[in-house]
Amino acid sequence: MVANIFGKIYAKLGKLEAQNKVSRITRQIARMTKEIGRAEKQHNAMKRAAINDAKMMNNSVFGMAGLMQMMPKDADFASIFKSDGSLDYAKAATDEGKALYSSYQQWMTQQQTFAQNNLNHTLAMIEDQFDARYELEIQAMKDEQADLEIEKETAQAEVQVYEGMEKQEGEFAKNNIQNMFG
Repeated sequence: MVANIFGKIYAKLGKLEAQNKVSRITRQIARMTKEIGRAEKQHNAMKRAAINDAKMMNNSVFGMAGLMQMMPKDADFASIFKSDGSLDYAKAATDEGKALYSSYQQWMTQQQTFAQNNLNHTLAMIEDQFDARYELEIQAMKDEQADLEIEKETAQAEVQVYEGMEKQEGEFAKNNIQNMFG
C-alpha cells in the first residue's frame, strides 16, 4: 500500500514536470514563430529593395538619357537630332537620314537587349543570393521549430503516461484499502 502511495506521488510529480516541459516548449515555439515571421518580413523587404535598386540602376544607365550619353561619338546619329534631343524629322526623312535613323534604331535595340540581359542576370543573382540566405537563416529556424514540435509531442505523451500511471496507482491504493478493511 505504501508503494502505491509513493507510486502515485511519483506519477503526479512526473506529470507536473512533463506539463511544465510542454508549457516551456509551447512558449519557445510561440517565440520562434514570431521570430520567423519577423525574419521573413525583413528578408522579403530586403529582397524587394535589392530588386528595386537593380531595376532603378538599370533604368538610370540604360534609360533614354543614359543611352544618349553612351551613344558612340563617331556615329553621325547626332545629326538627325535637334539640340533638345528630339528627332529632326526633316533630316531623318532624307536618304542619308533614313540610313542613320536605321543604324540608330539598331544600336538602340542592341543597347536595350544588352540592358535587359544585364538586368535579368542581376535579378537572377539577387534571387540566388536571397534563396541561399533564406536557407541559411529562416529555414534553419523553421527546422528548429519543427524539432520543438516533435519535442512537445513527446512531452505530451509523457504527460499521458504519467496520468495513466497516477490513475493506476490510485486504483491500486483504493483496492488495497478496500481489501484491508473489506
